Amino acid sequence: MEGQLADADTSPVLRGWRQDGLRTRIDRFLDEGLGAVLSDCSIDLDRLAFIYGDLTSSNILFDPEANQLTTLLDFDFAFISHPAHEFFISLSDVGGNTSVSDSRITAAILSGNFDVKLGTELASGDKDADNTVQLLSRAQTWDAALRAAGGMRPSEIAGVVTLNKLRQLEGLLCPPFQLVHPVIVKRKTPEELEQGREKVAESLARELEHFGF
Repeated sequence: MEGQLADADTSPVLRGWRQDGLRTRIDRFLDEGLGAVLSDCSIDLDRLAFIYGDLTSSNILFDPEANQLTTLLDFDFAFISHPAHEFFISLSDVGGNTSVSDSRITAAILSGNFDVKLGTELASGDKDADNTVQLLSRAQTWDAALRAAGGMRPSEIAGVVTLNKLRQLEGLLCPPFQLVHPVIVKRKTPEELEQGREKVAESLARELEHFGF
């Protein structure tokens, strides 16, 4: 989080979140709240794993006749960290990534309960609804495959819901591309950038409030 905040300090749009008292709240959370949050939710900080970091359909070789994944390619994003990170940053088109736009799917992945009611979406027939249904199906299939193989599922990771909230907060501290990437920033008017900043600031304030700051 400190790295994200340092990047926000150098952003001419975010300006280190020093507007509206947000920076004071962020600093207080990092100084006083983060350690307490991690200790209160039984997270095993000593549990480490090899995080592939980019498990997508374009980075695997699959044998359809044997119905087996045979090769993983491209280890550019691999690192060692808590096992929850694989589900936070990887699996984007495979299923199981928690950073989907539909909070119901995120909750299903984190809890292991995929009894999500999508009747309205199924009836509507629009493309966004179809995408939601597909995301849920892939996430459920991936979860079932992990269970069958004896792999670690997100719902079996102690404190995973809290870790996911912290991950969301970290992402908001310096959101990539739309408010930071120089190419994207140049394409937007000052009004658009300010509107974008205000929207992220509202989300950031909600996340801080969730943790009591």
